[in-house]
Parts: sequence; structure tokens; C-alpha cells
Amino acid sequence: MIEIAMAIFFVILSVSYTVFARQYSFGTFYAPRAGFMPTIVGTMATILAMINLFGTAAQYRRKQTQEKEILLTRYQINKIFLYSIGLVIYVVLLKTVGFLTATFLATLYLIKVAGGKGWRLPIIVAIGVSVGFYSIFQYLLRVILP
Repeated sequence: MIEIAMAIFFVILSVSYTVFARQYSFGTFYAPRAGFMPTIVGTMATILAMINLFGTAAQYRRKQTQEKEILLTRYQINKIFLYSIGLVIYVVLLKTVGFLTATFLATLYLIKVAGGKGWRLPIIVAIGVSVGFYSIFQYLLRVILP
């Protein structure tokens, strides 16, 4: 239901924007004025918001006819818990062992929790992620990492 309310909100917002944009002179396609782009953007936003509203309403109707209660299984709850623990430990490790080591260990841990098979590929991916992010932050963005 919240999805439909948000879709209606965006329709109202985009229509309001378009109405206020019409207060400015539009001009022509060859000689645009101040209201040219706001009017086009508002019109496109209104069209997209309407499409979103109709799609959301149709999806809501389908969902109502197929309504089934979906609960998380114990396995899924355990995975969520393990992911959360891993991310908390990652934050703690950042300060103690540094970015490269902490990122390597966290990536390896998360891959294994996700069900990664074997050790060779998860280790290669963890090294690639660690070195890749380190390179991006250190050399491209020039950010000093812990």
C-alpha cells in the first residue's frame, strides 16, 4: 500500500512542478526560453510517474490475489546474523590490522558465508577486491586509508 501512496505522491509532485514551470515563458524549440527545460522535464516526469503508478497498482492487485505469508527460514535468519557479525568485525579490524588485511578477511568471510565453494576462487576474489579498492582510494581518489 505504501508503494501506491508513494507513486501518487510522485504524480502530484511532478504535475505540480509542471504547472509551476508553465509560469515561465516556453519560447520555441529553435529559440527556447526560461521555461523550456522545466516544462519538458516536468512533462516527462509526469508521464513516468503515471506509468509507475499504473504499474504499481497492477502489481498490488496481483499481489493481493496471490497473497501468501512469507516468513524467513531459520537458515536465512542465521545468514543475516552471520553477515551482520562479519561487518561489525570488519569495522573493528579496520582500526587494528589496516584496510588491506581487514578488507581481505571480510571479503573472504562474506564469500564463504554466502556459500562460496572451495578456497582458491574466494581467496583470489578477496585479494582482487582488497587491492582494487585500495588502488581506487589510494591512487585515484588520493584518500589516506587506515
